[in-house]
Amino acid sequence: MVVHLDPDVRSEMSNILAARTHMPVLEVDNPVPLQPDHVYVIPPDRRLHITDDQIATAEFDEPRGRRAPIDLFFRSLAEQHGDGCAVILTGAGSDGAVGVKAVKESGGIILVQDPAEAEFPSMPRAAIATGIADFILPIREIAQRLTELVREKSNGAPAGLHGLNPDLLRQILAHVRVRTGHDFSKYKRTTILRRIARRMQVTRSDSPNSYYDVLRDNPDEAQALLGDLLISVTSFFRDKEAFQTLELQVIPSCLTAIVRARSLLKGVRKEVRNLQVMQMRPGQSPEKLKHLADLEGSARAEVKLRIKALAYAKSRVDQPMSPTPKNGSAQRTFRSLFRKPLKNGG
Repeated sequence: MVVHLDPDVRSEMSNILAARTHMPVLEVDNPVPLQPDHVYVIPPDRRLHITDDQIATAEFDEPRGRRAPIDLFFRSLAEQHGDGCAVILTGAGSDGAVGVKAVKESGGIILVQDPAEAEFPSMPRAAIATGIADFILPIREIAQRLTELVREKSNGAPAGLHGLNPDLLRQILAHVRVRTGHDFSKYKRTTILRRIARRMQVTRSDSPNSYYDVLRDNPDEAQALLGDLLISVTSFFRDKEAFQTLELQVIPSCLTAIVRARSLLKGVRKEVRNLQVMQMRPGQSPEKLKHLADLEGSARAEVKLRIKALAYAKSRVDQPMSPTPKNGSAQRTFRSLFRKPLKNGG
C-alpha cells in the first residue's frame, strides 16, 4: 500500500488497515521477504521498492514536493515482477500515471478505480488518460477481479497458451493486420505470445481459440491488442549508449555547425553590403560581387539544411516506433540517422 504521507507525522495507516482485515499488516522498515496474504504499508518520508523477493524502503532522491512514491514503486514492480498487477485508487495529483506504463510494458495488468466514485478522482483520471488501463471498475469489483487474475496466474492459465498453434497465430496476426493496417508477422514471437496471453487474461478467454472468437466478434479488441504490442516503444529511451551519443557527439556537432554556418552567412552579408557600396565607384569588378552573392546563397542553404536535419531527427524521436523486426534493423536504421554525415560537407 503506497500512499502520500506527511514526512513529519507518524502514520497510523497500518493500524487502520489492521482493524479492517485478518491479514497481517506491516509498515515496512527493514527489508522483509514478500509473503502471500500480507499487506505492506509505506512509512513516512521513505519510498518502497521491490528487490528480488523482498520489499524494502529507501530515501527519496527528489526534494519534498517533487516526489512520486507510487511511480517509483510501480517501476520497481515492473523490473522485478513484470507480469504483476498495478491498482490505482482515489488520490490527488497524477502520481502513478508514469509507473503504470512501466508495468503495462512489462506485461502487467492495470486496474483503476472508477473516478465517479473516487473521493479524489484526479489520480484515477490521470491513469485512465494514459490509455492503457485494462479495467476501470468500482472498488468492490476491483477486489473481485484482482482475485480472479491472481488465481488464473497461479493456475498457469491462460499464460500457458496451450492450443496456440502456428496456424492460429497467423490467423490472429492477419486479423490485426486487416483491422489496424499493422503487420506483426515479423515481430518478436516471444513478445507476441506474451501480449496475447495478457489480452486473454483481460478478456477472460480460457483458450487461444476462444480469444480468437473475441477478437473477431469485438472490433475494439484488435485495437487493444495493437496497443499492447506497441507498448514497448519506450525501450529505446532506456538505451543509455544511444542517448550518450546524442548528448556528447550528435547535438554538440550539429549546434557547432549551425553557429559556424550562421557566422559565415553574417560575414558574407557584410562583404556583399561593402561591395554594393564600392560598386558605385568606377573600375569595381561585378564578377567579385556575383561570387560573394553565390557564397551567401550557399551559406544560407547550409543553414537551412542543418535546421531541417535537426527537425527531422526530432520528429523521429517524437513519433511512435513501428514494430521492430527480429534482427533489430529498425533501431540500427534510427541510430544511423545520426552517424551519416550531412551533405555539403556537414
